[in-house]
Amino acid sequence: MVILMGFVMLIDGIVTLVEKPLLVWKPGETRTV
Repeated sequence: MVILMGFVMLIDGIVTLVEKPLLVWKPGETRTV
């Protein structure tokens, strides 16, 4: 289960890195990262 938790954290980190630039291109979408 430890590997699964680590994998989820990794995906969450990647999603955060991907969403940050998207927030710049989407002014209408307000989200706190």
